[in-house]
Amino acid sequence: MHELRGILGVLRDADRADPRDPTPGLDALDDLVTGAVGTGLEIEVETHGERLLVPVGTDLAAYRIIQESLTNV
Repeated sequence: MHELRGILGVLRDADRADPRDPTPGLDALDDLVTGAVGTGLEIEVETHGERLLVPVGTDLAAYRIIQESLTNV
């Protein structure tokens, strides 16, 4: 429950009108992958179709899930 509350807090912070730092999202995926490749991981990214705009909270959640997955590898 503590971890879930933390994730919800991050998502709520993403919806603030004036965040202090830019909110990472899928637009920064290339930088995230490049950093992970720099550690020696072999990563392949496939994109199908046109990238659509999603709500800020969803964009942040997707970025964080990918970031956590790369960290766990």
